Amino acid sequence: MSLLLAIKEDKVKEYVATEKAALLNLHRLNNALLDCKDYMKPADPKYIGTAIEMCASTFGCDVPNELGLKIYKDILAKYPRCIIEQYTIELIKTYKYRRLPVPADFLAIYEPPYEHGMLFIENTYLKTKKFANIVQKCYKLNTKGV
Repeated sequence: MSLLLAIKEDKVKEYVATEKAALLNLHRLNNALLDCKDYMKPADPKYIGTAIEMCASTFGCDVPNELGLKIYKDILAKYPRCIIEQYTIELIKTYKYRRLPVPADFLAIYEPPYEHGMLFIENTYLKTKKFANIVQKCYKLNTKGV
């Protein structure tokens, strides 16, 4: 995180002090970016089903039939497991009705953290590219593909 802040503030001198340090830091940035992308991959549909079952059980209502579940799963398919797990609990904490939340209720609570996560990935990617260009200029290395 300190490297990302240093890139943002154009204060990367200590991170490129040597070629070895520069390459190590570039490698770390790439790994962090890959980890974030992996973390934000869409969840297995079973997690959406589990979220719906949690809500139905909590609110004492029926789970939708097969077609209804498919619609929920199709609408919520892009969200990663971490968001489904954490924010379903948040939805249950704040939901005021004794019925199953409709897809729009899930979207309203899942979308802000999803957008935040995707924006973080985009910003980290841009900072990684910027750092790669700095490393390339400092050490005349080929950092293409980073």
